[in-house]
Amino acid sequence: MTRGRWTADLVTRRERALIGISLFHTVGDRERAVEQMSTDFAGTYGDLFTALGWRPDHPELDQTSPLYSFWVIDVKPTADEWGKFRDEQRDSYFARWSTSWEAYESWQERLNRLRDVIRARLGHMTSAEPVSLPTAILADAADATKKVVEKTLDVAKVATVAAIGVGGALLVYAMIRRDRRG
Repeated sequence: MTRGRWTADLVTRRERALIGISLFHTVGDRERAVEQMSTDFAGTYGDLFTALGWRPDHPELDQTSPLYSFWVIDVKPTADEWGKFRDEQRDSYFARWSTSWEAYESWQERLNRLRDVIRARLGHMTSAEPVSLPTAILADAADATKKVVEKTLDVAKVATVAAIGVGGALLVYAMIRRDRRG
């Protein structure tokens, strides 16, 4: 059993090394991110459209549904912004190259928030959960460094408080001893 688990662990690490992990995010990563998020947005909209009574043979949305105002006010502006961003990214190599990876992460967060709001309205969703964006080794290293620094600062705070406490106790002890002699 241990051998099988070890092998599975190696395969997982090997796959991670080969799929979606690099020193930095390339234009190809950006293209895949746009296509994956497009699929995730489409699934999200599909859940809402189904609840609105949309059918391929009847493409009009039910405007009497309380969800229609939710679509127009809350969801459609995000859908329009995403469509504009997606089209810019698809149409221009320079746009993909010059767009910061944080923009893609921001869209991933917006998609997740939108799904949470729609799930709260509908009660459930049938589309798959969005796939996480790939990470880069440098970003992983930065996160790991940040965690180490935070833990080190926590230890330093405790050590500082302890040193102050011991120093204060020694000061009180010295004062009492001086008063007894004096």
